[in-house]
Amino acid sequence: MKLLTKTSRYYILYTIPVILFSSLFIYFFLLNEIGESNQSLLLTRVKVIENHLAKGNSSVLTVFEANNEVYVQEIDKNKIIPQTVKDTLMYSDIDKEYISNKMIEVNKIINGKNYHIKVWKSNIELDELMEVVFVV
Repeated sequence: MKLLTKTSRYYILYTIPVILFSSLFIYFFLLNEIGESNQSLLLTRVKVIENHLAKGNSSVLTVFEANNEVYVQEIDKNKIIPQTVKDTLMYSDIDKEYISNKMIEVNKIINGKNYHIKVWKSNIELDELMEVVFVV
C-alpha cells in the first residue's frame, strides 16, 4: 500500500508541471491563431468594400456603416495613409461596456478616387480565452 501511495504521489508531482506547461502553450497558441485569423478577416472585409466601391454599390456600405463595422470616406488624392493594424476600445450600447476591437486602416485608390477605409472587428477578451484554456 505504501508503494502505491508513493507512486501516486510521484505521478501527481510529474503531472502538474506538464499540465501547467501545456496550458501555457495552448494559451499562447490560441492567442496567436486568433490574432492571425482576425487580421486575415479584416483584410478580406477591406477587399469586399473595395469591390463594392468599384461597382458603385453604396447601399451595402451604408448597412456596414449602420452596424458600426466600417468607416469609408473619400479623401484628397495626395493624402497617403499607411496600412495600420491597431487595437482599440469601442463602447457597446448593447453590453453597456467597452469592447476590445482590432482595427485596420488603409488608403485605397478606386476608380481614380482616393478612399480612407477603416474596418474593425471585436476581439475575444482575455478572460474568455483563459476560460476556454482552463475548461479544455
